[in-house]
Amino acid sequence: MKIGITGSRGFIGGHCVHRLTSEGHTVVALTSDPDFTELLQYRPGSDERIPLGPDVLKSLDAVLHLAGRPNRDTAGSVTAGWSVYEGANIRLTDRVLSSVVNAGVRTFIFASTTAVYGAQRPVPPTEADLPAPDSMYGISKLTAEHVVRWYGDRFPLSAVSLRLNQVVGPGDGGRGVLPRFCDLLSRGEQIHVHGTGNAVRGFVDVRDVAEAVVCVLRHGRPEPVYNISGRPYSIRALAERCCQEFGHPVPEPTAVPPLNDDASDTSVDCLLAKESLGWEPVQDIAASIRFRRFPETLLPVR
Repeated sequence: MKIGITGSRGFIGGHCVHRLTSEGHTVVALTSDPDFTELLQYRPGSDERIPLGPDVLKSLDAVLHLAGRPNRDTAGSVTAGWSVYEGANIRLTDRVLSSVVNAGVRTFIFASTTAVYGAQRPVPPTEADLPAPDSMYGISKLTAEHVVRWYGDRFPLSAVSLRLNQVVGPGDGGRGVLPRFCDLLSRGEQIHVHGTGNAVRGFVDVRDVAEAVVCVLRHGRPEPVYNISGRPYSIRALAERCCQEFGHPVPEPTAVPPLNDDASDTSVDCLLAKESLGWEPVQDIAASIRFRRFPETLLPVR
């Protein structure tokens, strides 16, 4: 297959390019202008953005849309407002879909997020549960999902949204609790678990995300939405696993009062992906921890 990818130069995109080309697929790196009004492509082998050739999109079998504004929301803050996400996460998605439909591309895969469920969620939520995002980022992604489904319902297009949990692995940006724990341990500092450490976090390795994309492309009639996540860990259990991999003492919970989200749970149910796509996560969280301890042994894909 010939697959166009927006965001191919990013963390997830680099791993998807590697996985897809290893399967024998051809990848075309797509991008856009700064105002998200025109779809462009990268000149092969460079970062130069050039206009799309007249038949580039028509030659594609599928488009994987990874580009967008990542989550910059902070609990209790309104600094990351709607304008931060609207162009990159909604207008660009509509622009790509419009171009895809006009070119007759038959498969579209969108990278969404489990943040669409919000904090007041069933535990764990399935794709059938009603999303209720509580952040501007989650709202923007859910809106984009509606755009994706609108196109899929009205045109001969297999349109799929993958709701990704926190993606970790070689090349991630070092944001979130797992990178923070590993960074402290790599400097020889002890980590501390605030409160009970009972909050649960879901993670998915970037290589498992790339495999999910491959599974969707192989499937003749995929569902419109899939949860994609690996095994969840409580903050306490995650701290213990990090310490074990680094050879440090397991930290005792501190006397710091629990944070507001101490009992929150970001895990999701992925049974639909297993039953429909045959997808299951295979990468253990230890692989991401070992990468941070010995980064020279597993270089990020670029």
